[in-house]
Amino acid sequence: MNELENIDNINIDDLYNRIVTLIEKAKMNVAVKVNNEMTFLYWNIGKDITENVLKNQKAEYGKSVIKKLSQKLVIEYGRGYSTRNIFRMLKFYDYFPDIENLSTLSAKLS
Repeated sequence: MNELENIDNINIDDLYNRIVTLIEKAKMNVAVKVNNEMTFLYWNIGKDITENVLKNQKAEYGKSVIKKLSQKLVIEYGRGYSTRNIFRMLKFYDYFPDIENLSTLSAKLS
């Protein structure tokens, strides 16, 4: 056994494998939390626009408002806030208007 594999009776390979497991588990937990937060963010954006801009009317009504909003958001936060994506957020909220159902769904998706 060479010096790097067993230093003072510590098996480096076993230690390495345990640390890798911890790192991978933490990365997975972070990904799940990020996905969960993004789900609620998109839902809340859809809700806000529906209730405060569209006043629960069809999305066509606020097309120009959404386009202007999108242009500003894309400059600050990137293409994820394109007009097309904002309309998807509106549909997402429309499909899941009840936060309880969304919470259940989000837990299952995670």
